[in-house]
Amino acid sequence: MPVTLSDIKKAFLGYFDDWTLSKGRSYIAGQKVLDMRNRSDDEIEGRVSGSMGQKYLTRLYLDHFGCKLIETDCSCPVGIDCKHAAAVYIKHIEQVPLLALYASLNENPDLLYSSPTSKVSSFEAPAAVATETEIDPAMLPLPSEISNSFKEFAQSIAPQREARVARKTAPTSKLVYLIGLEAVKGEPKIEIRSVSISKAGTLSKGTKISPDKLLSNPPIQALDEDLEIIRFWFSISKSMYYWNGNYSLIEADSNLVQLLMTKILATNRCFFNSAGSNPLQLGPELPGELSWEEHQPQLFRLGLVARDGDKVYKCMRSSALPWYIDEEKSLCGPITAPFDPKTLKPLLGMRSLTLDEAQRLPLLLNNLALSNLIPTPDVPNRVNLRVVNVGPTLEIQTQRSLRPVVLPDQRIIPAGEEIRTLTISTHSDSNGMPYRDESGQLIVSRTAAFETERARLILSKLGFGELPPAVFGEIRSDKLSFMAPNPASWSHFSSEGLDKLREIGWNISEEMETACQPVEIEDEAFDFELSGEDNWWFSLALDIDVNGKTVSLLPVLVSAIRKLSSSESIGDSIDTLNQNGRFIGHLSDGTMISIPFERIRSILISIKELIEKGLDPNGELPAVDAADVFSDETLSRNRFIGSAKILRLVQMLTTLKQIQTVAAPENFKTTLRPYQLEGLSWLQFLAEQEFAGILADDMGLGKTIQLLAHICLEKENGRLKSPYLVLCPTSVLPNWLSEAEKFAPHLNVVSFHGLARYENLERMKSADLVVTTYPLLSRDLSTFSNVTWHGVALDEAQAIKNYKTKMAQAARSLKANHRFCLTGTPVENHLGELWSQFQFLLPGLLGDSNTFKNVFRDPIEKIGDVHRRKMLARRVKPFIMRRTKQEVAQELPDKTVIVQNIELEGDQRDLYETVRLASVKQVREEIAKKGFKHSQIMILDALLKMRQVCCDPRLVKLSAAATVTSTAKLDALIEMLEQQIEEGHKVLVFSQFTSMLELIEARLRESKLSYVKLTGETKDRAKPVKEFQEGSTPIFLISLKAGGTGLNLTQADVVIHYDPWWNPAVEEQATDRAHRIGQTKKVFVYKLIAKGTIEQRMVEMQERKRSIASSVYDEDGNFNLKFTEQDLEALLQPID
Repeated sequence: MPVTLSDIKKAFLGYFDDWTLSKGRSYIAGQKVLDMRNRSDDEIEGRVSGSMGQKYLTRLYLDHFGCKLIETDCSCPVGIDCKHAAAVYIKHIEQVPLLALYASLNENPDLLYSSPTSKVSSFEAPAAVATETEIDPAMLPLPSEISNSFKEFAQSIAPQREARVARKTAPTSKLVYLIGLEAVKGEPKIEIRSVSISKAGTLSKGTKISPDKLLSNPPIQALDEDLEIIRFWFSISKSMYYWNGNYSLIEADSNLVQLLMTKILATNRCFFNSAGSNPLQLGPELPGELSWEEHQPQLFRLGLVARDGDKVYKCMRSSALPWYIDEEKSLCGPITAPFDPKTLKPLLGMRSLTLDEAQRLPLLLNNLALSNLIPTPDVPNRVNLRVVNVGPTLEIQTQRSLRPVVLPDQRIIPAGEEIRTLTISTHSDSNGMPYRDESGQLIVSRTAAFETERARLILSKLGFGELPPAVFGEIRSDKLSFMAPNPASWSHFSSEGLDKLREIGWNISEEMETACQPVEIEDEAFDFELSGEDNWWFSLALDIDVNGKTVSLLPVLVSAIRKLSSSESIGDSIDTLNQNGRFIGHLSDGTMISIPFERIRSILISIKELIEKGLDPNGELPAVDAADVFSDETLSRNRFIGSAKILRLVQMLTTLKQIQTVAAPENFKTTLRPYQLEGLSWLQFLAEQEFAGILADDMGLGKTIQLLAHICLEKENGRLKSPYLVLCPTSVLPNWLSEAEKFAPHLNVVSFHGLARYENLERMKSADLVVTTYPLLSRDLSTFSNVTWHGVALDEAQAIKNYKTKMAQAARSLKANHRFCLTGTPVENHLGELWSQFQFLLPGLLGDSNTFKNVFRDPIEKIGDVHRRKMLARRVKPFIMRRTKQEVAQELPDKTVIVQNIELEGDQRDLYETVRLASVKQVREEIAKKGFKHSQIMILDALLKMRQVCCDPRLVKLSAAATVTSTAKLDALIEMLEQQIEEGHKVLVFSQFTSMLELIEARLRESKLSYVKLTGETKDRAKPVKEFQEGSTPIFLISLKAGGTGLNLTQADVVIHYDPWWNPAVEEQATDRAHRIGQTKKVFVYKLIAKGTIEQRMVEMQERKRSIASSVYDEDGNFNLKFTEQDLEALLQPID
């Protein structure tokens, strides 16, 4: 069959599998590709709308033709090679020109031949009539197995082709390069000639060829290397000019011209002046110097010469090519110029001096302070000078500023501070005019203005800034003060500045030399001093004596260490500070100090370790970070004053890494799993050491059980001298009470909740455990703040995530021996939530709120600072215990069932009682009339209404339900789903009421949680199942009757039964949609039960009497009431 344009496009689309392509096409059809743009020729960027309206950024990386797909990247959860990328690529390929597709196929022919969709098998002529664009087979590339063979052969014979050309042209003529010097100025010139080769091998004068003609129409003798040289020549031609058939090099860039010269010499066809028998070779680099030449009678020209021992070689007068020529040895090579070649340009381009000018030159050189740098021509009657120095005074002074000083880095030194300055004082009576003494000797005095200007230039290059005289309260034209931008600048001045001032003729006194030398600090005792204002921050100090003055050495050491490489080991990087056995540092006033390196090496290592833990420039360090550094080895390596406090902390935190496992409480009514026993041991240790922490296990791992076991152990060991307070959300309080009753019935538990809570005030005093809610903490704060609690635990501690709220403030005001937070999500939105919890647990550990924001939150959240993130994690690590379900999977059963009790409150509770009382009356009247057996319809309807109120009042078709706003179970479900999704789980939610699923849907949309749904009205059951199993949708809403059987949903690892069903077997069948063969994760099953209502009694009846499964409904789900009137009475009891 002929190949069509569609076939070629399919070959490129073969990058994706069929399913992904299908999804991509559906996205295009749904207009979900919002926009596309070319970031470059080989990169496409597009924005695609996801299934739930999310905006995903997708990038495609293509070959240089913009056709073949190399790789993809997408911001969606899949990340690469997803349906969003497929949609963008399909749309892109449709827009690519056919010629580009051809070009890409020629480089990637196997795309066409190996593609599953390819129909190319043989060369076929185009059909006479076509419904689609057919491709001429002659345009199609051959398979790579054929084309690669020809390419390899072509590459292998390329050198043979060049050799044949060379052999053919070399014997008769060749191109040569001639280097010459311009007659008047001595500037170098270069020309190309085509010369003939005689039988004797001599070269003719030849004919000149311009480089542009050589490149546009190369002669037969031009080799590839010649063309390469000419191309490079023209690439730098903007910096050259063409004159009289030659290209002058004097204006060209030095580095580029020297590279060109090296290439020319490498041809072995470069000659000096004329083509001779010995071509020039690249010679060694020789030292160069400035020298005067009398190139014509009484005309003197400044140029360069190279010296090789006693031999002197003439150099080209060019700042771009200051090379020497050794005609005897046919060598040409670079020189080491006394100055940067670019600075020589005005001198080498200068005209020749006459004899009169040459005689008077010394005076000019003296006035410009160039006498020591540039020689004078050796001419008769040359002016001889005697220079009288005006004697500027150079001093280092420490002066007190009268005004603030702004440094180059915008730091401000306030008025009144002492500033170390470099001060220059000059004589103002010197005018620099020459005069002759009595003997006729010409005398020259150096001008003060000129001297200070030279000094100002030198100091500015070293970074010194000139200070206004008013800073020190005096204005004098003969006195200038300069300030170093940082202490290290004084070192540069000592090593470089003094030498430069000497070069321009300044006299440097011995006192000045001494002032610039480092102060020797001999081997004396260095003591670290530790102090701390609170339990969490220590201040480190290290003082030394310098010239009788006590100064802090710590900033000097910290500054030096921060400049070290982070890629080396600590020891190796510290050793780079060893300068001939000494450590050289700079104090804040610029004074250099020198300390024996071996004496200070261990101190430097300790400080580097502290810096990596977060030591700030002021020597402050969090105690938790310091504990890792101040090990026994460190403390013995150096002397520390006042370290008893930190030693105690070291011991405690070291023990924290090796906590001894404790035994579970004797009277605890369940067996703790190993990870729960580990959590209990951690809680015990923190309480014993008067620490605090966050138990941050995943939801469902038993945080409540672990804390209850901890309280039981405190009582068992006689430490529970006052009640333990647990604060929790209102919806969780019933769960705490039922868990305590189930696992620790021996504890005296008091619930401080509801209108009658004040009746329990006396009971609270003798209680072991008091459970209350967050709203009541703020409302009854005086009740709680008057008690010194044995411990306070915040369940779902994200309730205090905003430290400014009254609730968070109230929690921090509580008095307790130790504190804990229980939450599966310590951080939900930002790091400020973590700070708020630790401010409750361990005030000061993370600094105040502003410090935490500047040091951690902003750098981590705004710029992704990895170092700060690791530092924060290291600081809180001892006080957070978190285990995920994946981490403890081996300790968990395949299926864990958790009953979540939820308490009805307010108007929802009132509605339940109203419906229950009405139901009791109606049922009893019906039974009195018709008997128990014939009242089944009435009984079922009454029970149904009570169950609906528990689920959501809006399910009940009564006028009294219309005004009810409380929805306790629905609120608890949404909160649970948000947490499960944040932890990365996929969830099935079952309810027998399809109208309840609709209410759940509305709340999910408000919370922007994506979901799919399956009910009896769903026509295409496969679609939501596939989207849940294969896509990123995390929630599946399922009606119990429609989806309780026949589905395989192994992607789910959490099952939530929103309302209980009479027959537990039906619930178990629904659970088995996830808990079945193919499931690789542990499954957690949550049953949401309205506490004290008909729902709880249904569960109790199931536990007590399993035959209830068939006493209400038969196997087909039909009503089949078989339980007794006593069972009915139990179901109709009021909320307890």
